[in-house]
Amino acid sequence: MDMPNAEFWNERFAADSDSGTSLFAGEPNATIAKHVEAIRASFSEGETPRAIDLGSGRGRHTVWLTRSGWSTTALDFSSVGLEHTAAILDHEGLDAELVEGDLTQWNPEPSSFELVLASFIHLPPAQQHRLWEMVASALVPGGYLVSVSHHPDNQIHGPKNPELLYTAKDVVAAFGDTFEVIAAERDVVKRVEDREAVDTVVVLRKR
Repeated sequence: MDMPNAEFWNERFAADSDSGTSLFAGEPNATIAKHVEAIRASFSEGETPRAIDLGSGRGRHTVWLTRSGWSTTALDFSSVGLEHTAAILDHEGLDAELVEGDLTQWNPEPSSFELVLASFIHLPPAQQHRLWEMVASALVPGGYLVSVSHHPDNQIHGPKNPELLYTAKDVVAAFGDTFEVIAAERDVVKRVEDREAVDTVVVLRKR
């Protein structure tokens, strides 16, 4: 099963930077923003909860999380994406930990984050299952996973290989009874003529 590698994403992100967006992070995904804002509101203004942005890309969620009062770590295997993120953070006077690494090899310290953000991560089943295990370990008791991905019914953008797509039920089952389900949805994001963009939205809280 061929997966885009770091070289692919470096070339793509470099092309994006060449288009004149070098100091623009982009707005966060609206669904992610809604759920993360609700979670952030559960902390006091003086607290700085820890978040990790898995597969952070060019940093739109890393930058937004940091602006929103999270102590943020970005993890991605694209050096170009992380360089872009660093430039935006520096431009805005913000600080985050940027880690160049492969999600499939991630071994976090147990109980090291209050929030794990997984935005459109699509791995082969065995690797995806391992990633969920690492997420469960990385979260503190009471910590949250926010995951938004392409649903198997999605018809616009995203991977077409059904092995890389999963439903909310799949994600909930992977975590089991040690997590409370806050949201588990099939979300139709938009329609273009007779096609639909459909996301899988899952928010879980570690018991």
